Amino acid sequence: MGKLITADNCSLGWVSAVEHLLSSKDDCFNLIIEIEKPMMEDFKIRQLLDKFIESSKRIPIDEVANTIFPVSLYSQALGRRLLYENYETAWSSIKLFPQNRWGTYFYRMIHWEEDGTVLNQLENTIGKLKKTLSGKKYRSFYEVSIYRPKRDGHIPRGSPCLSHLSFKLENDKLHLTAVYRNHYYIQRAYGNLVGLGHLMEFIAKESGISVGRLTCISTHAELDGPKQVMTELVRSCKEMNPSKLTVISG
Repeated sequence: MGKLITADNCSLGWVSAVEHLLSSKDDCFNLIIEIEKPMMEDFKIRQLLDKFIESSKRIPIDEVANTIFPVSLYSQALGRRLLYENYETAWSSIKLFPQNRWGTYFYRMIHWEEDGTVLNQLENTIGKLKKTLSGKKYRSFYEVSIYRPKRDGHIPRGSPCLSHLSFKLENDKLHLTAVYRNHYYIQRAYGNLVGLGHLMEFIAKESGISVGRLTCISTHAELDGPKQVMTELVRSCKEMNPSKLTVISG
């Protein structure tokens, strides 16, 4: 049976998810986090986690987030076309890193190759949102694919963990459901939540709407760290903000 976690921001949602994994023998199926304000973080929790990531020599949170949306390359004033162009230019260097051998999430979003053509899925999504806002408001018409069956289907490890993004429009708010086939909650999950929030903000700004709720479905979630260390980390986070931690139901 799945577990639903509701949270006000990314930090609190992540802490409650890790706490649930600690009580579930370090992994589970269908762990769902709903975040009401995906652009928000708890500064104290983020600071504590940044220190832990650095001390354990893991990939920094911002670096993980940038695989979903490279926030430093985007300026609304300069326009999204420049973002796409800059990332395409940088791709010749980005693809040299071994962890990017299949690409990055953002690159697959803006450079989806199919039948000899290249589709920018984000630009397509923004165009559809802007068009529907001026007429009949279609609520569920905004899908972005990451998983490629022909390329990824034979790779059990090392292929994309994020499989699909489904955007929804409701009352001029943009909601997002992200589906992960597998999710490492120490190395990746927090940065993924931050990156998804940045992606939502980008699409919302460019479409002229507001950011809504982020739902992250980890069809398989793993606690990829020593249990005793993770227990202490969760305890420290809860001590910082015990009254605002989420309610878990399921």
